[in-house]
Amino acid sequence: MKVVKDTKESKKVENRIIAGLASEDEAVVIKTISYARQNAEGRHLGILIQLLRETKNENISNEIIALLNDLKDQGAMEPMMDAVLDDANIDIRVFLLQAIWNSRLDAVDFLEPLVNLAIKSDFVTCLECLTIIENFENAPSDEAISAVNTIIKDALMDNSENKELLMSMMEVLNDYMIG
Repeated sequence: MKVVKDTKESKKVENRIIAGLASEDEAVVIKTISYARQNAEGRHLGILIQLLRETKNENISNEIIALLNDLKDQGAMEPMMDAVLDDANIDIRVFLLQAIWNSRLDAVDFLEPLVNLAIKSDFVTCLECLTIIENFENAPSDEAISAVNTIIKDALMDNSENKELLMSMMEVLNDYMIG
């Protein structure tokens, strides 16, 4: 994905992506996903994620997941987290979380939402959140760590399914504080 500076060019790219992704022809959709990989902006991720959520075509799903796993623009982090936290995407949430750490996007600014998601989710989602936290490019602030550790401690009493993962999450976070 790249940054498109010209608004007219950006709209042209967006229209081409929307039209291509709406096609009934698998080859056209896959070609459009390839085009999006080179020309789309972070704000276009929603269109791709919606298609991922709605498609029954495994080849199209795989192409979108491959694109998401290869994001290089840190500006994609916010739309990715918006998608992760959107309950409409619950069936693809794990793929979205995997894409964040596969892309090496730094989610440090989303520590608290990741922790809250880990607490309220199933084992696999909690594991993916832990993996993202383990792979932060930058350490969270000590204040942020203290705040989420309190949230995790409170959740440990009520969350037996993810207790071990949440304890590991606290350990990882405390390691960031020690530095």
